[in-house]
Amino acid sequence: MLHYILVKYSPAVNDRSALEREIRALFAAAPSIPGVHGVSVHPAAIRAENRHDLMIVINMEQAALPSFDASSIHSRWKAEFGRYIAHKTIFDCDTPSSGSLAYGGRISMGELSGLPNIGPVVEKQLNAAGVKTGGELRALGAKEAWLRIQAFDPSACIHRLLALEGAIRGVPKAALPPEARAELKAFYLAHRARAR
Repeated sequence: MLHYILVKYSPAVNDRSALEREIRALFAAAPSIPGVHGVSVHPAAIRAENRHDLMIVINMEQAALPSFDASSIHSRWKAEFGRYIAHKTIFDCDTPSSGSLAYGGRISMGELSGLPNIGPVVEKQLNAAGVKTGGELRALGAKEAWLRIQAFDPSACIHRLLALEGAIRGVPKAALPPEARAELKAFYLAHRARAR
């Protein structure tokens, strides 16, 4: 499921960028909680009185919610950041599945296109590689999924590998930690020659 935390800052917040860096740092450890697959933090594109200022999206199994709520991350969130929040909204939903309406009113091709970084082309490639669900992608891992795609599409680049890892973690590929990006780059450099 996707667990959304929408936040409206209190007037006491002067440096939103610094606060958002601290929030990102706090939630970066959430995937260490069993059943939590990834977190992304999104500042608002439009600042207005009638809009929230920040959205935190946690991709997790529904059964992981009690563990997240009992975690030190959640405790610190409430204790350390509560004073910066005028109000918040919590919303939980299932991830898009086959045949469901997806964002923008289009019909989703399948479950994979509901993951970050996965559009219709990559979803078709994953399906051709034998991967039909987010659970299958997580079980296989980004590296093996990329190798399977590369076997029939030699143009599979590092961006596709990063996108797959981001999808597994539930975050945009640009939000991957530097150490993960470095590990994936080394893997890509070691394996890209197979297709050439």
